[in-house]
Amino acid sequence: MQYKYLRTNLLASIGALLLVSCAETPASRPVIASREAAPDSTYFQHVKHTFYRNKAGSLFEQKRYLAQEEGAKLDIWYDGTVIQRKDSVLFELPLSTIIDLATYQELGNSLFSKDKNRVYYFYANSGGGFRIIVNGADPATFRASPDYQYGFDAQRGFYGAHELRGLCSSRRQLLYSDTIAHFIAYVKDDQHVFYQDTPVPGADARTFHLVQDRAWEAEDKNHRYKCCGQRLDKMDAHAR
Repeated sequence: MQYKYLRTNLLASIGALLLVSCAETPASRPVIASREAAPDSTYFQHVKHTFYRNKAGSLFEQKRYLAQEEGAKLDIWYDGTVIQRKDSVLFELPLSTIIDLATYQELGNSLFSKDKNRVYYFYANSGGGFRIIVNGADPATFRASPDYQYGFDAQRGFYGAHELRGLCSSRRQLLYSDTIAHFIAYVKDDQHVFYQDTPVPGADARTFHLVQDRAWEAEDKNHRYKCCGQRLDKMDAHAR
């Protein structure tokens, strides 16, 4: 069945998605946790948001995957796991032992959520997606930004599940390339500049700013930068 294929390939997909936004290469080490399709419509009972319990009382999250053999049809499956990353290793943990449903809340239209103990980020994909613990985030002070991919607590900043290491949250500035859509191009404080979760090498944070109608998208007192924080050390004369 399709959900068996999902179980086999989920952690490989997680590693690929995390690799897109982070230089590290995650490995996979699953623990025993349930993923299953519903044998009948009464086997899972809705509890809160996307969470259900089976007849044994275990907690699951309902997800929808793209059925490969059925074109664009979306089928339902139930995932009893949440992901935690320790260094470069990914672990599957049972939802029942992690999520505190009494205090669980989704944070606006973002992909972040939290309970009294932890902050979570949801990575969507055609297999239904996965929820990962945001290591180091303080749920008591954590807030999602207008751009659904960033979040901040009283001390730290995060892009998805990745910490913006060194960023001082209280001195952060969000640089919007589109203020109507709330699309954040860069995040900085007085010492660091980040594109997504990646530091911009050599950037002077105090003078770093976006520009318009130029062949580059940002500049500081020393350099110009094209898309994604790439520094332009040399510029053609016609681009100046």
